Amino acid sequence: MRPEALSALLRVTAPGGLVLVNTRDSYAESSGFASHVGELANAGRLDLLRHVEDAPYIGTERAQYWALRAR
Repeated sequence: MRPEALSALLRVTAPGGLVLVNTRDSYAESSGFASHVGELANAGRLDLLRHVEDAPYIGTERAQYWALRAR
């Protein structure tokens, strides 16, 4: 998921609704996904409920999982 797509998901998610996202570790790092989540949280658009780093995914690739609540 492109970081900008998260903003679009938040626009169509009711306040209090959950957004669950996973990103491959390599993509999360190269795209600045964590920074974008932080910016949205600081702007009051979401609450970060949980962020799991370096978790299993497929093959040798690892992933990050995000549980977010829309505001």
